[in-house]
Amino acid sequence: EQREDDDLSLCALGIVALLQARYGDARSLLAKALAASSSSGHTPCVVECLIGLAGLATATGDRDRPARLLGAVESIVDEVPVRLSPTLVQLRQRTTEAVHAAETAWSEGRAWSVEAAVEYALRA
Repeated sequence: EQREDDDLSLCALGIVALLQARYGDARSLLAKALAASSSSGHTPCVVECLIGLAGLATATGDRDRPARLLGAVESIVDEVPVRLSPTLVQLRQRTTEAVHAAETAWSEGRAWSVEAAVEYALRA
């Protein structure tokens, strides 16, 4: 029980660091909490850490990692329901929206002609 509390505390500190844009600290804290909670089988903390790491990946401009991590979260919570704090629910929602927005933008870009792509690129 104490170890699970410690893992959750590390994860919470990682989420706070993420929300404060202290990405190095966030990565370190979330990775440490994830490794510990994974080895102890503490699934709720694993889910929270994965959401945090997906949010971190989005914040740092990664496109594939958040989608994969959120896909894993979906798979896990299908098997083991996890109650999330409002902060984690919001982070998960924002990260999911960013992943879907990138997929939509990619699809739009694939449908463009060369002329449309050039026009768009020169507008910015």
